Amino acid sequence: MAKKLTVHPVAALFPLMADADPDAFAGMVADIKENGQTDPIIVKGSEIVDGRNRLAACAEAGVDPAFAQWSAPKGVTVEKWIVSRNLHRRHMSTSARAMLIPDLVKAGAFPNLESGAEAMGVSTQTAYHAETIHEKGSAALKAAVLAEDVKVSAGAEVAGALPKSEQTALVKKGGDAVPAKARKIREKKASAPKGDKTAQMRALREAQREEAVIPQPIRAAWKFLSDAAPEMKSEMTSIRRRVKAAVEKLIAMSSERPVAPGTVLLSLKNLDKHLDAAEYDLARLIPSVVCEKCAGEGCGKCGKVGWLSAVDVKRIGVADAKGNAALAKAKR
Repeated sequence: MAKKLTVHPVAALFPLMADADPDAFAGMVADIKENGQTDPIIVKGSEIVDGRNRLAACAEAGVDPAFAQWSAPKGVTVEKWIVSRNLHRRHMSTSARAMLIPDLVKAGAFPNLESGAEAMGVSTQTAYHAETIHEKGSAALKAAVLAEDVKVSAGAEVAGALPKSEQTALVKKGGDAVPAKARKIREKKASAPKGDKTAQMRALREAQREEAVIPQPIRAAWKFLSDAAPEMKSEMTSIRRRVKAAVEKLIAMSSERPVAPGTVLLSLKNLDKHLDAAEYDLARLIPSVVCEKCAGEGCGKCGKVGWLSAVDVKRIGVADAKGNAALAKAKR
């Protein structure tokens, strides 16, 4: 091939085998020396879209490389094709896949983080954590996450709360330094005074709406229930008022009818309990934060709806990690 070859930007995002797995690369070189190059290097014009490792192995083995032009499968972009080829071939860790997503979105492989997370097989929340590390993390923290020395969630907590110099210092300490600091940051958020939590929750909901961090599958239901909440609460108050008036009338009538007042009062108490339960269930319907465990996909923690209500947050004592990051940004 006479033209000087370049590497497609999306293909360049994936690590080279010689760096990620030297033994596997040495095996490829030995195989090409013995059997020749069995798979061509795929190019689109003068851009390599698949086969950087084969090209390097051919050079080391002293074999002239063979090339083939990329032909577009129906409805598949070259960017998506590159991602598919690399994911099916490599055993990439969850951290490595997550950390690639923000760059793949920028390169045009995916329209947004949500679709990138789905394609790369990680949760949306993990993709948002990776984005936080990309935007605010130090080089040392990013390297530690990619090496799986630090979990993506812990890296995001530290990246979102500390300056880069402190992040790097924690990574250099090694051991449990970064996870321990991430736990302290989460504990500090959870121990905020009760009065502040109400204001935080309100700001959190607004920050989530403004930054569009509510996952696409639950946005319609979230908006409908949030918009309907005032009317539902007003209707529940009206029902309680009407029921109370009806029961008081029944009590007044009981003195004239063969019904023991005690029985009526007991029924009133039971009715109050049912109304309390109904009011509680209604409050749990209204979204407050995206569930941090499933990132809107639905799990046992959130009752498979994808969000937590203010009642749930108060009961469980948790808050959505991405929401907290958005809240912190909103405060700044």
